[in-house]
Amino acid sequence: MSDIHEQFQGLLQQETEEVSHLLEALNREHEVLLHRETDAIGIVVAEKEKALGHLNQLAAQRVILLQEAGYSDDKDGFSAFINSDESGQLAEKWLALEEGLRACQQQNQLNGMLLESSRQQTEKLLSIIVGRDGQKTELYDQKGASRATYGQKTSIKV
Repeated sequence: MSDIHEQFQGLLQQETEEVSHLLEALNREHEVLLHRETDAIGIVVAEKEKALGHLNQLAAQRVILLQEAGYSDDKDGFSAFINSDESGQLAEKWLALEEGLRACQQQNQLNGMLLESSRQQTEKLLSIIVGRDGQKTELYDQKGASRATYGQKTSIKV
């Protein structure tokens, strides 16, 4: 394995570790959202942003290494570089990284669904508290301007 391949392998290993940190943060976010721990949300978001920042830095370093090795920084160049490693270790590292990224994506989608469900519940509760049934209707006032109402009983004045 050449020196550049070893450097690249090291970067892939660092990225895989950082993806693990991101997945841990996403799992914590899930728990925070599930238990509605509003005080902890900021901490978890900061953890995710830190991991994503590190991943962006490592990806930029990976692009530089590709270019230094004489490969383009697109998918074809990346594939050619990975395939140039006869030991197959780069391909293994890359597959491990992709697997971790897929897990992060799935957890992020799950968190998004949980967040959306929570938002809808909060919106319904707010509608009940302020005496609206949650049905948005757009009406016009005396001056012809439109205004949204949420299921409120409206009297019409002519």
